[in-house]
Amino acid sequence: MTRMMRMMMNDSSGGGGNGGDYTPGAGTQLAVFPMDMINITQGENGSFSHQGSLAMDFVGTHNSYPYYAPFDCKCVYTSSAACVAWESQKPVKCADGSTNYVTLLCIHDNNWNSHKVGDKKAKGSKLGATGVAGHVTGDHAHFEVSKKKWSGMSRNSHGTWTMHNQAHHYDVFSLKDNTGNNNNTKVVNGGGYPWKSKEKWDDKEGSDGGKGGVYSPNMHGALGDYSQFSNNKEIPTTRSRQKNLIDFNHVGIIDFADTTDMDKSFPTVEGSAVAMNAFNWGMQFEKTYSDKYSMYDFGSGHNGHYPFEDDIIKIDNSAFIWWCFKQAGITLGGSARNFTSLTILNDAQLATIRNFGQKNDPIFTELKVGDILSFTPERGILGIYAGKGQVLMAQGLGNNDGRSTSGITLLRMDQGNWWMRFNGIVKRLR
Repeated sequence: MTRMMRMMMNDSSGGGGNGGDYTPGAGTQLAVFPMDMINITQGENGSFSHQGSLAMDFVGTHNSYPYYAPFDCKCVYTSSAACVAWESQKPVKCADGSTNYVTLLCIHDNNWNSHKVGDKKAKGSKLGATGVAGHVTGDHAHFEVSKKKWSGMSRNSHGTWTMHNQAHHYDVFSLKDNTGNNNNTKVVNGGGYPWKSKEKWDDKEGSDGGKGGVYSPNMHGALGDYSQFSNNKEIPTTRSRQKNLIDFNHVGIIDFADTTDMDKSFPTVEGSAVAMNAFNWGMQFEKTYSDKYSMYDFGSGHNGHYPFEDDIIKIDNSAFIWWCFKQAGITLGGSARNFTSLTILNDAQLATIRNFGQKNDPIFTELKVGDILSFTPERGILGIYAGKGQVLMAQGLGNNDGRSTSGITLLRMDQGNWWMRFNGIVKRLR
């Protein structure tokens, strides 16, 4: 989530304060990973928004998944970009065996502004949770870590905002919980990084009593229960198909692993604030990383019922477009019971950027994220432009289409089937 600091103003920073919590009698504490699972959705130098950064994005099994203080720490920085930095109260033992002051930067917690510079937290107490604060479309936590005291943030040569003196997470955090709560961190998707544990570390003694060592679990297994995954198979998870979470503090390149051959010359330009809000809201249900299962179902979503709280989201394209813009404050094409694809396209709130039949490659230089596109000669299929030649839409063949390719998804429309079906119509919110 790093290329995102348009909101770096209105921040506060400092060197600690009075009050808060600490662990009585603690010596040199072991830095433990803040979550009870590792499921990486964008790793170091990620092509979407981590260029030149050691930042990592993590998700849990549900939204607002909690994370905990990896050591006794104090809040040393907050920012309206939903950033909170926590610095160790004393030097701590890192997974690579070094002893340092450590600072953890956490971003996206929905309750980030409940923390104030000077707040203190004891190791193992709740620090925050995954969230969507900071204009992201997918619930996650963005972590950065340094083996030094807090010294601020700046842009790197790629234009990415990063904290100073970044370190590798796997060099800092141990997967073995030594608080006595047996909350060992499970590795669901470790990204192939060399995660490890400092074994038998005693925080009060500040040592391992000469009984230690470094334990490196299977990168896709669970600490303490990894023999069944010796062939490097992933633990089954609803998140196993995740790619990079999209962070629209900076729209950037939407660069999913399965679209790496895409023509990178296509620009990605933000639409209006309302159009972006509509697109961002819809992206949280995109099937490659949403916990929600979606299914194309012709006619569903038109009867006034809000379908996104159902166990399975059943919806067609015009309904998906209608609800996205409704959540952004715009009612297109009539009420929740009487809109159609054509009433949406003919809504006076939309300006015509291209008409039927005006289809050519240069169109991608004109499109903006949040534009509404029309497909097939009958104009019956709609989608929201996502940038980089991609469209967000509900795909499927007919009622209750439960195929793996059906549902709310990002699709290439710069070539192949959807380019052939694109009829040239582009509408944009005025």
